[in-house]
Amino acid sequence: MIENKHVAKGPTFDTIKQLTEGLNISNEIKEQLIDYFEKKLYAEIELVCKWALEVTELQGKRTLQEKDWKFILDKIEG
Repeated sequence: MIENKHVAKGPTFDTIKQLTEGLNISNEIKEQLIDYFEKKLYAEIELVCKWALEVTELQGKRTLQEKDWKFILDKIEG
C-alpha cells in the first residue's frame, strides 16, 4: 500500500513530547504511532490527488491553480 515514508520520526516525537510535557513512549508504540500517521497521511494525499485530478480534468488542464486548491480545501473541509 504505502511505498514511501512521509512521516519524519524526529519532528513527530519532538512535537508529541512538547504537547504531552515529556511523555515517554516505548519503541514498539513509536513504530505503531508512525504507522498510524503514515496511513492517515497517505489517505489524505489520496483524497487531495483524487480531487485535483477531477478538477483539472474537468477544466482540461494539468496545472492546479490557487483557485482550484481553495475549491478542493472547501470541499474536503466542507
